[in-house]
Amino acid sequence: MTGFGGGVGESGCMCGALTGAVTALNMITGRTSCSTGREEAYRRANEFISLFKDRYGASCCRALNHYPFETREHLTNCLKITGNTAKLLMDFIIENKLYDPDQI
Repeated sequence: MTGFGGGVGESGCMCGALTGAVTALNMITGRTSCSTGREEAYRRANEFISLFKDRYGASCCRALNHYPFETREHLTNCLKITGNTAKLLMDFIIENKLYDPDQI
């Protein structure tokens, strides 16, 4: 998942932390076969993206982190966003009961 950094491959687009969170979320809500519907995974991804945007005001890396890439300020801000996104995702998973506590 290293390539998610810098807004996916340093493109400055979708925040890598958000992309990673949706990837992790799809490990829980994603399809397990091509005959299964996509609706729940799409709905949950959209719900989480909306939650992220409500918190940060954007989903685009360059809008979230205006510091020059790889500078100390950029890395510090990115670490805060990444850590807080992981917590936001865990809270989302717990609040929506998307896990089996017996498997943790």
